[in-house]
Amino acid sequence: MNTADDQTLDVVEELRLRRWARINHVPMDDRDLSWHAVILDEMARRDAELEADDPGLPSERIAPLVEHRPACHAAHQPSGPRFLASPQRSGELYYT
Repeated sequence: MNTADDQTLDVVEELRLRRWARINHVPMDDRDLSWHAVILDEMARRDAELEADDPGLPSERIAPLVEHRPACHAAHQPSGPRFLASPQRSGELYYT
């Protein structure tokens, strides 16, 4: 957008307006068309960026739940309690 206002802006002022436009970004319907052309241009650029970054519907961003737990390899299988694997030593117990 090349208007007379753009030609009178220095680089610092243009960057300041573009930064303001990014910080105060509003949807297209809420913009005032009397705002400076640089502001409107930067908001339009931000709209395009947001549209390109949009990953889709929230349902498309949710990972599906795993219905079953994958089995472990034999080396990683949990073993049972040790007291069940040890021989019973009830005859060695002494009661006093």
